[in-house]
Amino acid sequence: MCKSVIKLKREGDIREEGKSKIKFPFPLSDRVMIYWQYTHIDKKQDKHLLMFSEDSNDELLKEFHGKDEKKKYVLGRTSCAYWIKSVYNNGNKENIFGSKLHYMFSGDTCGSVLKLIRNSVGPKNTFESIQGLIKFVQTKAKR
Repeated sequence: MCKSVIKLKREGDIREEGKSKIKFPFPLSDRVMIYWQYTHIDKKQDKHLLMFSEDSNDELLKEFHGKDEKKKYVLGRTSCAYWIKSVYNNGNKENIFGSKLHYMFSGDTCGSVLKLIRNSVGPKNTFESIQGLIKFVQTKAKR
């Protein structure tokens, strides 16, 4: 479903600007999302937080959402957050045996989407999103 993710620029250690292009099934138009990404990796506490927000992104839209893209893609809106906490065996921080994931998504695909498509694409997108998050955190944790 996600065709590409582009990092636009970084502001400090936690905040960066991003753009995702989302492939939608025929007959729907593909979407583009332009957002702020906030990342907090806390290796000492084994807690990780990743948030995507479109709040106050008017400047981003002016700079990174050109005329050609407006013709080709529908601008989608999203707010999304992942919070991952380690689960320990008997409270022993040396013995992690799992993770607890809290996932929040609020989005507007900006246009009518048939219920059949929503019901087939939505769960698949959530699953792929969580898989992508796991890969992202694994990459960050190795650094």
